[in-house]
Amino acid sequence: QRVARIVQGLLTFARQDEIQRSQADVHDILNQILQLRSYSLTANHIVVTTDFAVDLPLLQADTAQLQQVFLNIILNAEKEMIAVHNRGELHIRTEVIDSGIRISIKDDGPGINPENMPRLFTPFFTTRKVGEGSGLGLSICHGIVTRHGGKIYARSRFGQGATFFVELPVGE
Repeated sequence: QRVARIVQGLLTFARQDEIQRSQADVHDILNQILQLRSYSLTANHIVVTTDFAVDLPLLQADTAQLQQVFLNIILNAEKEMIAVHNRGELHIRTEVIDSGIRISIKDDGPGINPENMPRLFTPFFTTRKVGEGSGLGLSICHGIVTRHGGKIYARSRFGQGATFFVELPVGE
């Protein structure tokens, strides 16, 4: 099963799936992901707060691909918070910026070691133990966001959590 997941990740990464654009509501996408993860978040004592912009514009985007991006970031945050203190706080914020919209996902996990920051979105880079990660998740997210004309980046203070930012342009 692990090999199958890695191969599927490689295929997705290599294929750079075509974007199927339609009107997308980022709040709907985020709420769907939070609903999907609600049991696990609650069971692991992770408190989620949201701060959604009131008049966030719709995007011309591939909903399924954006779901994959946000799900991956949230899953990574869950794993890190559970590993460090068996609980956590996850804060998700949306806002309008000059070039479109920004989504930030902040956790109170262990943070990212500064030496790992430059390699964060590099294919096959992982800090997880063997068998726990392929190192493709964030690189696939980077590819998806870039193909949407956006950017993804992270800020972190080691020992004080991490925040991932996804900035996406608003379509016509």
